[in-house]
Amino acid sequence: MANQSPHAQLLDGIKDVKSRKDGSVHTIRSNGKVVAEVCVGKKATRLNFRSRPKLVPKSVALTGKSTVWAGGGLIVTETNLAAAKSILSALLKGAAPKPAAKRPARSSARPAS
Repeated sequence: MANQSPHAQLLDGIKDVKSRKDGSVHTIRSNGKVVAEVCVGKKATRLNFRSRPKLVPKSVALTGKSTVWAGGGLIVTETNLAAAKSILSALLKGAAPKPAAKRPARSSARPAS
């Protein structure tokens, strides 16, 4: 796995990824919604978040917010690759829909007076 590029390691195991033909941008979806994006440049790989993830280690600073990528992002390096992968993994797990609460069946019987 150490021979893989940072973006390949970051995307490893993620099922819902749409990549541009040239491989420069990988859009990550969860439950049909875009949650993150991996941009691959000649010198660096950047991970951007649609909204700020809840679990971000103190050692990782998210920077570069924009209107679309309000959660900011980070340049992925060998040093922070594991942290970036864990943030992305937690984000994808947290994006799962919550099951609807079961409501008790209503009774049509009226209370006795």
